[in-house]
Amino acid sequence: MRRYPFVPTLAAAFVVGPLLLTGCSEGTSPYVDEAAEATEGTGEFPDGAVNRSLDPGDAGTVGPANLDGEPDGDEAGATTEGMNTEGANAEGMNETAPAGPPVTAKPVSYEELRSLIEAADGPVLVDMWADWCAPCREAFPHTVALAREHKEDGLTVISLAFNSEKDLDAVQSFLTEVGAGELTNVYTEDGGESEQWDPLAGPDGLPLPTLLVFNADGEEVARIIGGGEGPRAELDAAVADALGG
Repeated sequence: MRRYPFVPTLAAAFVVGPLLLTGCSEGTSPYVDEAAEATEGTGEFPDGAVNRSLDPGDAGTVGPANLDGEPDGDEAGATTEGMNTEGANAEGMNETAPAGPPVTAKPVSYEELRSLIEAADGPVLVDMWADWCAPCREAFPHTVALAREHKEDGLTVISLAFNSEKDLDAVQSFLTEVGAGELTNVYTEDGGESEQWDPLAGPDGLPLPTLLVFNADGEEVARIIGGGEGPRAELDAAVADALGG
């Protein structure tokens, strides 16, 4: 398995490897003011933050969430507080997506993802998330809301889960729960463990959630990290710009 070092948000400098998957990023995450120094698999983060590299088995359990893929007793697992079984109602969000027919996600390589972006007739929004990432699950309903809002405007929305096939049932269950049937739903064919995904990383690696906006020519025009109020407003503006609004 390809491993990546954890990147603390408010800690001393570390050597950063390619494609870093974390749950927070400095200046963009709602958890940044509370973040503390951490090392891979350990560390103190506020409830709901994700402290891990790529394998959920390496993650420290943070607050009420048990992010090893299985709920533990009365713990919430990776399900966001405020999420109900009839749709997505993330805390702090107004949009609620009614659950629809079962959603199917397909595996893709990086080249196949690029083909999807380039084949779109207009701007593209790519939401990069993972089933084990609580902040991703909190932010995802807003992605679904944007897809509904701009369905007739030419916006293509791609949901890219950094999960492998062993997590597919959980991924598809969540997508169904939040009513993501109108999105193009895919997951990394290798769980995001290979170098092919390095082009998606930015200067600070690849914190999750990260949302990329591409213009109609397939060029990245915006990169939004996190799912708090600030990133949501930034994302709305980036999508409007890409649509020519």
